[in-house]
Amino acid sequence: MLGEHKISTLLYRNREEIFSEELSPTYEGEDLSCGEMKYPLSESYRLNPYGAWSNPVPQFLFENLQKLAKNCTNADLQFPEFSGRKDLKESFLQNFPDIKKYFKNSNLTINNILVSNGDLRGISACIQALCEPYDELIVFEPIYPLHLCRTILRKDIQIRPIGMYFDKTSNRFEFDFNSLRSILNPKCKLMILSNPNNPTGRVFTKEEFQKISECIKEFPNLFILEDRAYFHCYSDEVDPMPFSIACPENFHRTITTYSMGKSLNANGIRVGFMMGDKNMIHKIGKIFPADVHLTPQLDQMLTRENLSSAIKSYNKFSSYYEFSRCDINDRIKRVEKEMMNCGINCLRWEGSYYFVLNVEAFRGKLPHKYLVDDDNRPIE
Repeated sequence: MLGEHKISTLLYRNREEIFSEELSPTYEGEDLSCGEMKYPLSESYRLNPYGAWSNPVPQFLFENLQKLAKNCTNADLQFPEFSGRKDLKESFLQNFPDIKKYFKNSNLTINNILVSNGDLRGISACIQALCEPYDELIVFEPIYPLHLCRTILRKDIQIRPIGMYFDKTSNRFEFDFNSLRSILNPKCKLMILSNPNNPTGRVFTKEEFQKISECIKEFPNLFILEDRAYFHCYSDEVDPMPFSIACPENFHRTITTYSMGKSLNANGIRVGFMMGDKNMIHKIGKIFPADVHLTPQLDQMLTRENLSSAIKSYNKFSSYYEFSRCDINDRIKRVEKEMMNCGINCLRWEGSYYFVLNVEAFRGKLPHKYLVDDDNRPIE
């Protein structure tokens, strides 16, 4: 690392930004970019802090949007059901890849599904519904900071971090199961897992999930929230199995969340899905009205159509999801090759569209204006 410095989110070179604290790699021609987009040559812009790869939105999304615009009725422009449209939940159960691959024998119904106003809003609702004052929330660090959105507002919840560390042997981030065991207690009500992980780019293995399941077996009041926003972004060498099926007893204590914006490279579509035991789903859904938790009708109808379209062949791939998965694999490999040519070591990438570098080789090579003291960084 760079000691007390971090690479600035404003770092760029003449024509385009090349680094940010959360790297979303793109590669075009002879120029290397780890930024989100290309910009006019004379302009400088901040990176979008939420991340978005530079793939175009699928054409079927625009076609579905045009179809809905022509055919929607007055009823389609009214307030929706708080828990989500029935036809959207049915489309999710019939078409979503994770359901077909991992949960085809689980007898899921629409009572196991909630529609949320984006993945993060669903996570926020879980924290609100499942945690009481002075309960404890377990997270794996480094963590995607917006996972803690609800606890920022509820200061009566204690955050218990499990520090992940870089292991030179495996060339990936690891964690100590003894650290997990040491903090478990009856006050622990929720554990957040990001898989594939944002920001480390690693995927939890089935064996790791089984060990975690064994660790928490004596704490039946501890629920698991698994964020699978990047379920479709993983390397050929791994299988991002959901926590809820790693052990038979896991499903009844696990809420699994998905982001349709991430899945379709259209983050402005605020539709997420929450899946789990119907009793937990019912408990979480009860807070939606109090939280004015509405997902727009048009976004829901558009997602219903997109779910059907995305599983069809796309650009010579079996589905849009597989196209996206192969695309991010190709981008990662190109970035890794160019970085290694520059003497920059890359950590093992297994999933998500974030890529971690060992920036030690930058010491002394970057002009000081590109480095910022994090303690003195302007709040804007």
